[in-house]
Amino acid sequence: MVIEVDPEQLHVHATIVRATLNFVTRIVADALAARSGPGPGQRHATQPGRRADAGPLPRQEAYGR
Repeated sequence: MVIEVDPEQLHVHATIVRATLNFVTRIVADALAARSGPGPGQRHATQPGRRADAGPLPRQEAYGR
């Protein structure tokens, strides 16, 4: 038994499913991030001796390959 599916309906369905999954994933990720506090990069950035106003080196002063 072969069921014929309209490609346009399939595309609409896939788009709705992707949008829903993206929305739910973002909500869950935001909730998990909010309850766990700062991540390892944020903790490292707040260590003593670190300067917030120090940016990356200019390209010409950086080591070449």
